[in-house]
Amino acid sequence: MNVLFIETKNGIKYWAHATDSDLDEFKDDVTYYERDYVEVTCAKTKRTLVFKRSEISSYSYGKVGEEESQ
Repeated sequence: MNVLFIETKNGIKYWAHATDSDLDEFKDDVTYYERDYVEVTCAKTKRTLVFKRSEISSYSYGKVGEEESQ
C-alpha cells in the first residue's frame, strides 16, 4: 500500500492510499499529455479524487508499512 500526497497550485493538499497499480496509473496520467484530468481512488475509503492536470503543482508518494500488533 502507498500513500499519495497531491498539492494543487492554490495550495490545497490532498492525500489518498493507493495500490501499486493505481499509483502507476496516476503517475502515467500526470506524465503523459493524453488526458486533461487525472484521478486516483483511495484504496481505504473508496473515494475518488479528480484533478485537472494543469492545477497539480506537486505530488509525492511512499510505502505505508503494516502496523505491528503487540
